[in-house]
Amino acid sequence: MINRRRLQCVVLMFLALVLVSGCVNGKVMSQKQQATIWMDTYNAQYDDCLAVLINPASTETQLAIAKQKKVVLTQVWPMLKIYADIVDKGGTPTEQLIGDISKLMNQLTGLAQGGH
Repeated sequence: MINRRRLQCVVLMFLALVLVSGCVNGKVMSQKQQATIWMDTYNAQYDDCLAVLINPASTETQLAIAKQKKVVLTQVWPMLKIYADIVDKGGTPTEQLIGDISKLMNQLTGLAQGGH
């Protein structure tokens, strides 16, 4: 599980960099690209959280971080569904929604890097 967690951290740090920069190859990221990155991050964190919570060998620290992740995952999921629905219908999500999702996704990536 350690190698998987390291790989996830590397992937999440890369995704966080892309999220912060908002650019891919010098071009502004599209809303669909943003949704894809957020969903990929969400899914990776959901899988990691579930794996820790069901593993009887998980440490107390791992369990505490997984429980924190679960709270954030529960908060961000409905927002991600709204964002994806708006984008799929050709609309433009509000800055408030984008900001709220970004804040929660940053919390998730922070937790993935050691619970900070």
